[in-house]
Amino acid sequence: MQVETKNSSPPIVTTLLAIFIVIFSIIGYILPDVHVKFAMIPGSTLSGGFYFWNVLTGGYYEPNILGAILSSFGLLVGGFVLERAWGSMAFLRFIVIVNAVSCLLTFFLVMGCFMITHDQSFLLAHVAGFKGVIGALTIAVKQLYLDSPKRIIIHPKFLFTLSTQHLPGAYLLTSFIEECIIERNSEEFPLTICGLWVGWVYLRFYQKLNNSLPPGDNRENFSFHNQFATPLK
Repeated sequence: MQVETKNSSPPIVTTLLAIFIVIFSIIGYILPDVHVKFAMIPGSTLSGGFYFWNVLTGGYYEPNILGAILSSFGLLVGGFVLERAWGSMAFLRFIVIVNAVSCLLTFFLVMGCFMITHDQSFLLAHVAGFKGVIGALTIAVKQLYLDSPKRIIIHPKFLFTLSTQHLPGAYLLTSFIEECIIERNSEEFPLTICGLWVGWVYLRFYQKLNNSLPPGDNRENFSFHNQFATPLK
């Protein structure tokens, strides 16, 4: 994948966070016992070991190294443009808020399903990965180029490109196919959906990059239903 950029070196927050995600995953691979402490498992969050912090660490912890590499790559691609456009602190604030809120929403969603169904499998669900934040980054990249969409080259040999305005919909579709159809593991898909929604809410109503302007982005073409390609609306 190639994204247009004038500077080939990634910004500092993006680089450090990408390295952190990979190292975090390697630690879990070397020490399998820490998986229950890093991944968000509702049963271990509220009882057992009472690892309450895994509600927040689950979003940064990739259970397998390949997933960590792919998430880091997605972060580097998004960080290339977003951190330079917003500044390092605003970019870091976006990452931290989206991860925290999307993980908390996913946790309450899983617990709500358990209380309604009394199905113990919800307490044993392993929710982990940077997928929610990556989804939010696709929303942010679309917003950045909302009035003048860019083309992202996916495969130059076959001239397969993707417009930035279709990034969120394409990401949602590929995540559904990967997690629910290919892997047949839908435990992490709610985190992806929550990340997309939280990212949009933050950018739509709360992000403030210019003190002279009100927070958020009230443009009609940034409404939630316009984040997805026509077949996905």
